[in-house]
Amino acid sequence: MKKFNRLISMLLALVLMLSFVSCKGGDDSESGGGSVSSESESVSGGGSSGGSEDNGKIPDASNPTEDFPEHKVSGTLHKVNVTPSEKRVFVSGGKTEYKLVYASTAYISKAASFIASHVFEATGANLETETSPVWSENAKYIVVGDKDFMKTAGVTEPTENIGSTGYGIKTKGNSVFITANGYDGYQLGAICFLRQVVGYDMMYDDLVIYEKDGATIPDMDIVERPDFDYRSGSNNAIMNNTSARYGMGFTDNTIFLAPQGKRYHNTFTYLPKDKYENAHPEWYCDNALGKFEHSQLCYTAHGDKDSLKEMQTIIAEQILELAADTELKNVTVTQEDTESKCECDTCNAIVSEYGSISAAIIMFMNGVDDIVQAKLEEEAAANGTEKKELNIVFFAYHFSSAAPSKLDDKVKCNEHVGVLLALSRASYTHTLYESINSSPLSFLEGWKDYTDKLYVWMYQNNFATNSYQAMYNSFDSVIENYRAAYLNNAVLIMNQGNWESINSGFARFKDYIDSHALFDVNVNYVDLYNKFFKYYYGDGGEYMKQFFDEGIAQLRYIERAYPGEQTGLIVHQPLNKSKFWPFRMLENWKNLCEQAIAANKKYEVTNPQYYKAVTTHITVDSIFPRLYLCQLYPTSYSDEVIAEMRSSLATDCRTNMITHTGEAEYIAPLFESWGV
Repeated sequence: MKKFNRLISMLLALVLMLSFVSCKGGDDSESGGGSVSSESESVSGGGSSGGSEDNGKIPDASNPTEDFPEHKVSGTLHKVNVTPSEKRVFVSGGKTEYKLVYASTAYISKAASFIASHVFEATGANLETETSPVWSENAKYIVVGDKDFMKTAGVTEPTENIGSTGYGIKTKGNSVFITANGYDGYQLGAICFLRQVVGYDMMYDDLVIYEKDGATIPDMDIVERPDFDYRSGSNNAIMNNTSARYGMGFTDNTIFLAPQGKRYHNTFTYLPKDKYENAHPEWYCDNALGKFEHSQLCYTAHGDKDSLKEMQTIIAEQILELAADTELKNVTVTQEDTESKCECDTCNAIVSEYGSISAAIIMFMNGVDDIVQAKLEEEAAANGTEKKELNIVFFAYHFSSAAPSKLDDKVKCNEHVGVLLALSRASYTHTLYESINSSPLSFLEGWKDYTDKLYVWMYQNNFATNSYQAMYNSFDSVIENYRAAYLNNAVLIMNQGNWESINSGFARFKDYIDSHALFDVNVNYVDLYNKFFKYYYGDGGEYMKQFFDEGIAQLRYIERAYPGEQTGLIVHQPLNKSKFWPFRMLENWKNLCEQAIAANKKYEVTNPQYYKAVTTHITVDSIFPRLYLCQLYPTSYSDEVIAEMRSSLATDCRTNMITHTGEAEYIAPLFESWGV
């Protein structure tokens, strides 16, 4: 069984620390387009040239921390039977005889247009639309979602359970048939077709690569369903970029309805204290310490059954109103963002019996759901329509992270009640299978028997003050964590990064990993690593790979050298300290970024769009060492040099929408203090 080994990176980190020790003291007091196609690997694909023998190239440091077997999973639906074939000539001389046939549904039309657009980008060929197709074995069609025409051609739909997010692709005669049951299915089916025919892969919306020439269409018999039906892009760059979400295979829209636009920590949105507290103090929590009184709901109404029913009814009515005019079928009712929980006698009795306050929350939400489902059944019967599907999702978070310690009918979630488990206390620089994460893993394993709608919220950034833009080493642990979630029946992953700002610290590599690993948890990390650095930075890839590898090694060194300060947790562990980042190390990384930009200079005239894309990529990731140099080592430079460094840093941050240095911590005041 394959094992990962981090020993080399630990040794490398020690070497780096000895090599980069600065003779200059640090100053901790200052802490504070469009799509670009690949014409060839050597030009737009951004081959791996640029590094040199005297560039300090170091051993690879890209593998996970401890020796452990990979937890590859079975039972996933990825049946991919593809055989090269010369019989279907697709594009020749920039032209094609193939035509698109597709159903008129908006999301099917979008998938068909997506295929046409990228076939053109990759090959120069225009895919025209056929509105009156006539089936024959010799007909040359790409059929997207026209199920009547599929039947005419004698092509059957997949017998496997593809849900609304899976798809089937099948060749018959000269034609290709793509079928699915929903928006996501056609989105992912279109991406799969393009990967098989033109070698499509989107690194970000400004860089798409095509590793095949599209000359022929292979024999295909493919049935797939993503390992997670909901695949949330959780960095700002993906959350706010429609084309990147679609082209990289992320779930396009949020799946959760939000009362008054507040999707999380919204119980007081349903039951605001200023409206109900005086008349119903029993609806809000008591805390034994008296510090957090009324900072959460009391999910038992202090034992008053009539009052509890009134609480549930008010929430249920708002849920029904929210869902009345939308196709979204999930709504959140999630606890406030404090550590407090109710400690009234009724709540304490439930904790004594079930081991966790989450038991009271389940009972409460089941009661809300009973009201909602009864009303939906009434409406369906009155209108003669099918009953609307509507699910209620609550938080397992902080004090409610643990599932009840015993399972019975009282605490089994209703069919339409789901759990959003936020693993906020995990160390994401390690896998959930490592000893440091024994508690978060137990939370994950504990919930799988209580609901078939388990949504998992992970984290991929250091949220401490002035730490947003630094590297955070969750790169190579994340796939194992997704496997753990899959094995515990999760249907959604949201991996929260910097949601407020564009991010440095190789955050786009994390988005790229997610775009593949959330679809198939058995992907290989090293393959993704090699491909990303081959293309994303153009001819500067080897310089950026060196920067990345050294950064990973240093982060692992920091955890071992400063165990009380850095454990991989996402909060309360600031990274902006000179003892973590020697001057010469940061300087070297800045210089590597400059060399990477210079390596692509030849494209400034020959392919300016491509040049702009890769230069932007490198510039964004350069922000991390440049920011810390300006903050931690200002006296290591002359006044003129540090002023120029700070000015150019501010310009690049503003140009690239880098607005935060920590959660709710804007970068603008720092620039103002520097006078830039």
